[in-house]
Amino acid sequence: MSLGERLRQARIKKDMTQDELGEALGGLTGPAISAIEKGIAKTFRDPEILLQASKILEVSPIWLQFGLGEAELITETVPLIEWCDVLKLPVKPSMVKRRLGTTIAVSPQSYALKIEGNSMEAVTGSEVTFPEGAIVIVDPEVTPKANNYVIAMNDSPILRKLVQEAGKQYLQPLNRLFQQQLVTTKTKFFGVVRALLQEEFA
Repeated sequence: MSLGERLRQARIKKDMTQDELGEALGGLTGPAISAIEKGIAKTFRDPEILLQASKILEVSPIWLQFGLGEAELITETVPLIEWCDVLKLPVKPSMVKRRLGTTIAVSPQSYALKIEGNSMEAVTGSEVTFPEGAIVIVDPEVTPKANNYVIAMNDSPILRKLVQEAGKQYLQPLNRLFQQQLVTTKTKFFGVVRALLQEEFA
């Protein structure tokens, strides 16, 4: 099932017309909603609108966008913070830009970050990819293990894949233009990525 088909299913279940949904989303037209539902447009131009649509239709944003999990109501919210605030964890009210809904079961200490740069954008189709603008949910209560995607710091907080080679651990970028970093006793971990909440689409 495509995003458009899921959107149509959720809209009909909510007993809304395409025009009503478009208006609720800030003035989109019925034809714009129709284009997404038919697959003419693959998604909303602004990823924030997709999250807003999930709230209006009362479905999981991860299900709506990716078809993962159940089309259940949003049960958790996590605070979106800036990268510089990772160093000040746990999250304080003054750090929170906004709260984001998710159905992922996470600890109360979890937080969300918006990806900056392209160091975790995979160059092949075989890897998970984290393009600039994507939002990840991070749980600091989960112990990092090999092959987890983690928020860690040697010099500054970064998102990397934790890999193990020849008895040593490394922070591995998915973009080969960036270098991996050796995990040392000075490396600090700030949590494990539990989900990709949303993605920036061109």
